[in-house]
Amino acid sequence: MPVTTVPVSVVVVTYNSASIVRDAVHSIDPRAEIIVVDNDSTDETIERLRGAKVRVIRNDRNVGFGRACNIGAAQCARPFLFFLNPDARLRPDALDGLIR
Repeated sequence: MPVTTVPVSVVVVTYNSASIVRDAVHSIDPRAEIIVVDNDSTDETIERLRGAKVRVIRNDRNVGFGRACNIGAAQCARPFLFFLNPDARLRPDALDGLIR
């Protein structure tokens, strides 16, 4: 029987990341919980995430990278946490390797 989830939450912090965020999110294993914390982007970052299987948290101002990471981490429901920058991509087996 295939595993339908992995015990990993992935947090992506964005700020005006419209040109790169969708590729980052699509590189994440869909079995993971994916949380995007947006630091009040003024571009189309949020619109580019429509239809993606993500939870979006929109800050009403840019609170900075570290604080945004903490906001996302506080919402995670899985035992392992992974932070991914929006300009990074994961290999298909990356989260399985993390768990091992």
